[in-house]
Amino acid sequence: MGEAMSIISRDAGEGLLSSSHTSEKDVLLEGNELSCLFIFDFMAGKISFEQAAKQIIEKLPLAFSNPYNVCACMDLQDSFYSSDNFKRTNHSLNYNISLNNELIGVISVYNLDELADSDIQLFSKKDEDIFKTVANHVELMVMHRNMYASSFEKDESYRFLIENIKDVVYSIDTDMNLLYISPQVSSYGYTPKQVFAGNWLDIVHPDDRKRLIDSYRATIRREFNKPTVFRLFDSKGNIHWMEEVGTPIMNSSGEVTGINGILRDVTERKYMGDELKQRVEFEKTIRDISSSFINFSSDELDEKMHDAMEAIGKVSDITQCHIYDSSSGSSLLSVLYEWDKDGKGPLDESIGDLFISKIPELFKNLISGKNIVVSSLDELLFGVGAEIDLINYFHIKSFVVVPMIAKNKLIGFIVFSSREKEVQWSEFEVDMFGLVGMIIGNVLQHERYNKVLRENEMYFRSLFEESNDAVLIHTLDGTILNINKKACDMLGYERNAFYNINAYSLYDEDLYDEFPAFARRVLAEGSAHSESCMNKADGGVIDVSISSSFVDRNKRVIQSIVQDITEKKKVEQELKSYRLKLEDKVKERTEELSRVNEQLEEEIFERNLVEVLMGEHELLLENVLESSGDSIAFFDMGNKAKLMNSQFLDMWKIPENIGVDMDYLDLFAEFVYPHLENAEYVGSKVRKFSSLKEKDSGLLYFKDGRVVEYNLFPVFKDGVIQGHVYNCRDITINKKAESELKKYAEDLEYSNELKDLFADILRHDLLNPVGIVKGFLSVLIQKEKDPSMLDMLRKVEMSNQKVIDMIGMASKLSRLDSVEKIEFNVIDLGFMINIAKTNFGAMFENKNMRAVCRFSGSYFAKANIMIEEVFANLFSNAIKYSPEGSTVYVDILDAGDEWKVQFTDFGEGISDEDKPLVFERFKRVGNSSIKGSGIGLAIVRKIVDLHGGSFGVEDNPDGKGCVFWITVKKG
Repeated sequence: MGEAMSIISRDAGEGLLSSSHTSEKDVLLEGNELSCLFIFDFMAGKISFEQAAKQIIEKLPLAFSNPYNVCACMDLQDSFYSSDNFKRTNHSLNYNISLNNELIGVISVYNLDELADSDIQLFSKKDEDIFKTVANHVELMVMHRNMYASSFEKDESYRFLIENIKDVVYSIDTDMNLLYISPQVSSYGYTPKQVFAGNWLDIVHPDDRKRLIDSYRATIRREFNKPTVFRLFDSKGNIHWMEEVGTPIMNSSGEVTGINGILRDVTERKYMGDELKQRVEFEKTIRDISSSFINFSSDELDEKMHDAMEAIGKVSDITQCHIYDSSSGSSLLSVLYEWDKDGKGPLDESIGDLFISKIPELFKNLISGKNIVVSSLDELLFGVGAEIDLINYFHIKSFVVVPMIAKNKLIGFIVFSSREKEVQWSEFEVDMFGLVGMIIGNVLQHERYNKVLRENEMYFRSLFEESNDAVLIHTLDGTILNINKKACDMLGYERNAFYNINAYSLYDEDLYDEFPAFARRVLAEGSAHSESCMNKADGGVIDVSISSSFVDRNKRVIQSIVQDITEKKKVEQELKSYRLKLEDKVKERTEELSRVNEQLEEEIFERNLVEVLMGEHELLLENVLESSGDSIAFFDMGNKAKLMNSQFLDMWKIPENIGVDMDYLDLFAEFVYPHLENAEYVGSKVRKFSSLKEKDSGLLYFKDGRVVEYNLFPVFKDGVIQGHVYNCRDITINKKAESELKKYAEDLEYSNELKDLFADILRHDLLNPVGIVKGFLSVLIQKEKDPSMLDMLRKVEMSNQKVIDMIGMASKLSRLDSVEKIEFNVIDLGFMINIAKTNFGAMFENKNMRAVCRFSGSYFAKANIMIEEVFANLFSNAIKYSPEGSTVYVDILDAGDEWKVQFTDFGEGISDEDKPLVFERFKRVGNSSIKGSGIGLAIVRKIVDLHGGSFGVEDNPDGKGCVFWITVKKG
């Protein structure tokens, strides 16, 4: 710029906030008004450069303290301007105008007092400051004439490029005065003229103005400045999020004279980012809730439910949550859990249990499995009535109700509500609420099942112990694992003594291959029913009926239900003897006695069958108990250990010959505590076992790293507590799997977020720069005359177009990957194929090819409009890989309840080993010189899969080439 003059500028903030283009400072008021008046008219295109220059030089003397004794002139390379009273004297102020380090002119003022001494200062300090300000503005105007006027007005190709990109291009000076704005500002309802007419900062959101001003100041100071995002009002008052990127304009002296910049609309990206953040937070919350319910005890359920509802409250606009139970089938709906954002308990007595009569229409929708979504009470679908009264009573403004379904039955529902404001619930939020309902419904159902299982376990255990038949559980080699009380009574052994006896030694019969007869039959057939004799402890022998089968064939564990039939045998023998003695005397009654005997045998058989069946039912529980992976023990009210399964003995390394009838405090002290890290804590709870009347549970931490969950619950009979069952389950693997599953879920979620983010970058950020490259290439190709350079530019243009095509195809495939279901309509396939054919007409002409559709009439199918994309990709594929002058045939064939569409080309063909690969993404086979992204056929596959159809490729039966085909269901 000027060689020695400094630029005196207004404060940037005052310039932006003023209602006109003039400065509000006292200093240089006249000079700014003079230059700004004409420079802005010039920048706005109202007057020419010559008109502006002439007016400024004519009016310049009027800004001085003695205007009638001053004249002015401006001498440029191609023009000269002067005031009416112009005359050169010895007293002057001069300012050199330079462009690109080249002197192009000078602006001067002269004092007309020729008699004044040359040493006298004829211009005041204020006069000099005014002159500097005006000279700076004139130099800026000259720069814009030589630079911007040539690029924006003289060179129409560059003006076309700037004014046809999507972004808004602008230019301001160091006083923040707007010098240029591109026509794209019309996208927001303003013309460039309207923006120039007022203070352009008025359309910026008030909360963002200072930040935007600070950003411009930083750019003027040539500091590193990141893009600034601010809000802009359009002419209708709607808000748009804009990203501003500005670069400083510098003169030959390195001084900043203004800013050129671009305003980019990032509204969609901003909203997508906010939505993605909400989705990530919501999905993480759902994942945490789901993980928290993987392993828990019943006494932790209340706390976990509260934590789950509170977590949902943190990522949504709900202020209250209520979980109701309807599994009983009663007309009264019980509230199971309540949560309030402020940490309050139930808000009112009536907020708890509800009668169905208070919410009849809402309940009817829930039974059918529908979510109830109400953003405003005006949207209530079920009209006025009981629901309206209830909702108004509790001042609820918005709510979502999701059903909890188990086995196609409503077992409850969850009410998510807001009392603070009306909420526009998004589809994603409603889906997440529904997922929470499914998780909590499953948890509640699982807890109910566990409760029933525990009750049934004690019931069947009682039946097992009180059975009228003896039950023995033993391995194939005869090792006894468990017996019931009846076995002890029948054979006269103490329970502990059985564990030191081989089961087969109890039978009074010869062994073959170390097995009795019934064991051999079980081994061969899986089950057996026979009669034998068993030895009692006192040396006696009894007749028995044995029903045996495998409990666990892999472990070769056998259950035997044994019934004492000694009396039955005795009666049978006596009857037989009596019959023989009387045979000769009462032959006439033999027939009658025979019938009586047969009837008696049938009755005895039926009785035995009933007893056997009862015994098998009772033994089933015993089998479950022993084959269970849990360690189980029973302690009576005398603190004695009465039952310990083999898993319990193994877990605590208790010898088989001790433990039963041992005081449980001594048992734990000797065998349990030495294995535990938290022995002191467990000991404090164990000492209270005998006094507990409620269930107790907790975790045992072994020194070897294992984690075991225990449950202790009392056993009642006729309302009187009989003792306690102690159940231990090793959950070490579950804990490890839970940790690994959680990490896997987080890694998978992170991968999905990266994929979605990549797709967004392709769609929103990459297409714009390659589009700009395409525009510049088009301009360069039009201007270039050198054939070799033209050839290189066209190759670059082809490569750039390939990038654009690949981005578009990848974006389409990414969007399709997130689609799981589509809507179907009745669509004419023939019509869609002809549309796609028409769109590719130019490409067929370029290769002197033609497409022949060998069908006529209508072919209605059940399809989505995206099916046209399938035909477009098949046409594109056929054109790429077919020779010039060839023909592509399209056929629609009747395939039962489907239409089969075929595209036949005469290209180079595809080998059999490559055919399975062509529909995979980024897989290309054959001629690698043909451009393509490897995505087109992957899109075909995805869309056909969404339609429930099939696809494939075959050799052309009429010669070289391929037949690509798809099927679509008829409409």
